[in-house]
Amino acid sequence: MKYLLPKVPRYFKAGLHCHTTISDGTPKPEEMKAFYKAKGYQILSITDHNVIADHSAMNEDDFLMLTGAEHNITDCPPQWANNRLWMGSYHLNFIAKRPDNLWQPWLPDRNDADAKPHLAKIDCQGFPRVYSVENINALIAEANKRGFLVTYNHPHWSMHSYPDYADLKGLWGLEIYNTDCLPVTPADRDNSQVYRDLVSLGNNVVPVAADDAHVEAFVGGGWVMIGAEKLEYSAVIEAMEKGDLYASTGPEIKELAIEDGKLHIVCSDAKRIVAETGTRSARTAKAEGADGLLQEATFDLSGWIEGCKKKDDPRNWIRIVVTDADGNYATTRAYRAKELT
Repeated sequence: MKYLLPKVPRYFKAGLHCHTTISDGTPKPEEMKAFYKAKGYQILSITDHNVIADHSAMNEDDFLMLTGAEHNITDCPPQWANNRLWMGSYHLNFIAKRPDNLWQPWLPDRNDADAKPHLAKIDCQGFPRVYSVENINALIAEANKRGFLVTYNHPHWSMHSYPDYADLKGLWGLEIYNTDCLPVTPADRDNSQVYRDLVSLGNNVVPVAADDAHVEAFVGGGWVMIGAEKLEYSAVIEAMEKGDLYASTGPEIKELAIEDGKLHIVCSDAKRIVAETGTRSARTAKAEGADGLLQEATFDLSGWIEGCKKKDDPRNWIRIVVTDADGNYATTRAYRAKELT
């Protein structure tokens, strides 16, 4: 049996996108950490706008802070500076592979009082802030070289369509769910189609569910469960790089394994379990009756796997989506057909 979600001592609940008084958030960093810890999280990356900060002084035995920041390039002529209605904008989360890595591409647009103690510690390059796919790819490549995992945040909210992201390269993650996007439109919360597109174009990106919380009210809507050997910085980053995780807004995926072409899933109470592929094929298990619930499913993928062997195609991938009675879901990353054998 091959475990696609590894058997590790523990899966840690992680929040990978939020803002504090260092940029435009209301809570101070210590308060934001307390909000997430009260919601059962063990990992948090405070990703203030264009200000990277090492918050490792807030680490505890049962709580780990990851160093990060959210950087943006906006398509913004000067005359539109105070009107966001027509502005496309790339927002990228950089999560440092080392807690003391304080490189960032440019200085912040604003100078919030709580940011000032951190600015002197930043290693700032002065990277070109040009709104183009070519420049974004250059930025992602530079961030990867500098030791960061890069997530493409809320593309719908960013007013992006297929041409804006189809040629992006070097991303670690795609924010498929963003709690704070609801005030704009509910559709902006879910970016699953963007994830399907990127994976089908050959990108090995992982799904990220996150809050983008600026206030306490948006804490706890989406998270990533990371399967690491221990709650230490290097172990968590290693698991993230390997894709040993899943994203969730509610359900838990307890086991995912394959043997002899049969994929087996164990989860928390669910109404539907779907094995979605990048091809014209899918498998679905539905709970029977209005009160029925599923806790596991087995799908025979042997025929699909054999078919994929006949054609090497980036659309030969599969991911599991578990949906509960409230419409909340959990999703694995996309596994290439080659990983299933």
